[in-house]
Amino acid sequence: MGCCVILFANMKKMHRFIVDQPLVGPVVSITDTEIVHQLFVVLRMKPGEQIVLCDGTGMDALVTIAEISKKRVDVRIEKRMKNSAEPPTNAILYCAVLKRENFEYVTQKATEVGVAEIVPVRSERTVKLDVKMDRIAKIAREAAEQSGRGRVPIVHPPMSFEEAVSSAQNNGVNVFFEPMADVPFEAIPKRRADEPIGIWIGPEGGWTEAEIAAAKAAKMRAARLGKTVLRAETAATVASFLAINS
Repeated sequence: MGCCVILFANMKKMHRFIVDQPLVGPVVSITDTEIVHQLFVVLRMKPGEQIVLCDGTGMDALVTIAEISKKRVDVRIEKRMKNSAEPPTNAILYCAVLKRENFEYVTQKATEVGVAEIVPVRSERTVKLDVKMDRIAKIAREAAEQSGRGRVPIVHPPMSFEEAVSSAQNNGVNVFFEPMADVPFEAIPKRRADEPIGIWIGPEGGWTEAEIAAAKAAKMRAARLGKTVLRAETAATVASFLAINS
């Protein structure tokens, strides 16, 4: 379990954790074993010290530790507020399944820059077909905590290319990144702010001609990222950042 140290409104450094429970009532009991271990054993926090908790739905709370043990931490809620780090753009990253460490990197960095969902895609040139979902979910949670986000991205089970294309039809726009595309990303027409944007990144060997044709048939917008050919994990990070912040 990771956490981050943030500057809160009073400019004091605060440790921050995302919990899978509502933050209601004057006192909340935390029983998540990893969070309790982090607070009690690793950080050695004491009653009277303060931390920031997030309920995973975009709400943060400044809390004071009332009681702490190796099995449970009781906290008193001092102040609740809406998380201000969540981007307004609903970006969904469709990334071909990469080698283990590379896909873990994509998960971490895409979460940090603000994607709402991550869809592992089994493309024709995908070398590794499986994803350790528990490991990926943990990385996404820790990256969300570290970056100060108010939500943990939804990480979907791996889909075939065809399944992913079908699931993406309700997006406002799907940008299919391909190094040989004629159009740079910045030339893609803007969509409405409330429409999801799909970000499509191929495997190490690139998309096949059949996949490029299928993307075109699905009315996806082909685009390139600059003039150089980026590694898949680099392209996923850069494309996600641009899509969210453009």
